[in-house]
Amino acid sequence: MRFAITIPCFEACSEPGTVARMARDVEVAGWDGFFVWDHIF
Repeated sequence: MRFAITIPCFEACSEPGTVARMARDVEVAGWDGFFVWDHIF
């Protein structure tokens, strides 16, 4: 893996639909990974 995006699950990023759209966009853009922080808000 060379390039990845990681996001916290706070504010707007806590909405499942938003996270799904961002993950799709990251994949389409060719990034190697998309990760969400693993703690509970």
